[in-house]
Amino acid sequence: MQVINSLLSTRDVSQPSTPSSTADAPNWKYHHMHPRNASFTQQNSAVNIDLNIFDDGPAKLEIYFAPVKTLVRMREKLHKYDSTQFAWPISGNILDPVRLSIVCSSPMHVVQTVRWLIDNQHSTQLKVCRVKNKFRLSDADVEDGYRDISLNVIHTAPNGLKIVGEIQVHDRRLHMLKLKMHLLYKIKRANSPAAIV
Repeated sequence: MQVINSLLSTRDVSQPSTPSSTADAPNWKYHHMHPRNASFTQQNSAVNIDLNIFDDGPAKLEIYFAPVKTLVRMREKLHKYDSTQFAWPISGNILDPVRLSIVCSSPMHVVQTVRWLIDNQHSTQLKVCRVKNKFRLSDADVEDGYRDISLNVIHTAPNGLKIVGEIQVHDRRLHMLKLKMHLLYKIKRANSPAAIV
């Protein structure tokens, strides 16, 4: 939610429309918004924002929230880590317990969105601690050939609690391909048929 609040609180976006139910309403920061530059809608699981941070003018971003990573899935990831290659504590290598995807309309918008997130770390309160550009990796280093740019960010709550999360920035056409490939990905990593369901 901090990512949406940050995007919506910039000089480049407008006040969102009121969500249909107050239970679904995020904690919007209305006071920094400028109505001329963008608009907001929510459809199904995506939040759509028309944003004016791009060199070629306003464009739509889709933001998809993933569920919080389960303890079972985190344990599966821990078993893959070799204690001789990864720093202790091994659990410190899980950088995506909370995550979301930002889907952009073009590769240029992917780069400009990443640039905006890096350039606005202070105002977004999302400190970028790692950028993983899968477009620069060799085919052998990219799982299933899928490419995006991921940023690991640290958010510090007012009480000092810090949490690390992941923002994946996708090109729309590649994201559609990823959605089609997801079942194959689940089958590939499953330990049993029950894990596929």
